[in-house]
Amino acid sequence: MNAEIIEADDHMFVILPEGELLPESRPPREEINGLADCFEGCVVIQTGIATGSVTVTAEFLDEAPDPDGTDPDDLDRWDDVVEVSVHLPVPGARIRAFEDEGPEDWPDVNHQGPGWYRLRVYCRGRDTEIDATVDESQERYQIVVWPAPQTLPVMLRVTDRVGRSMRRKASRASA
Repeated sequence: MNAEIIEADDHMFVILPEGELLPESRPPREEINGLADCFEGCVVIQTGIATGSVTVTAEFLDEAPDPDGTDPDDLDRWDDVVEVSVHLPVPGARIRAFEDEGPEDWPDVNHQGPGWYRLRVYCRGRDTEIDATVDESQERYQIVVWPAPQTLPVMLRVTDRVGRSMRRKASRASA
């Protein structure tokens, strides 16, 4: 997995085909995990920084990485880890900033064509520079993606303040 720099803006970077816009509707409250919010055709990855560069690694698999979810030792290296399903009906969905095409040497997230994909999203360092504008942040993300039928979101590890705050806001907004 190669690390790439992705520009975060407005506390996020996205998985979205070029030229597509974010939907105006929000995901259902029970699906907001504080890290990766899924909409039809896109994913929003929530950052701690307001604006700046984050480091992202990505792995594009043909099938699920292992049958039981993930290695517990691997989880301990990260602050938050979630799995989500997303329907990507338009070819060319890329991990990118809004104004960027994404890393040139990475395939499309929907690398086996339009359809349902499962993403395991890892993060660490979101609590180090909350709401800051920085050139290069300490935030690190890892995204593992594979084609899979739709299944419920799973929060494998949720320990950081940024994610907790986002889950609380979603909960209050629906009350």
